[in-house]
Amino acid sequence: MTFTLMPDATVLMRVKSKSVAELAGVLHEKGRKPIPVAQLSR
Repeated sequence: MTFTLMPDATVLMRVKSKSVAELAGVLHEKGRKPIPVAQLSR
């Protein structure tokens, strides 16, 4: 999945066709604490 910010502040989301196993860890950054799901929806 890729996100592209357009000049008019629109965000495009493109979905890639990969298996879930290939995407594991994509959003993880070392040193970053996990965020509860309830906080993500705010």
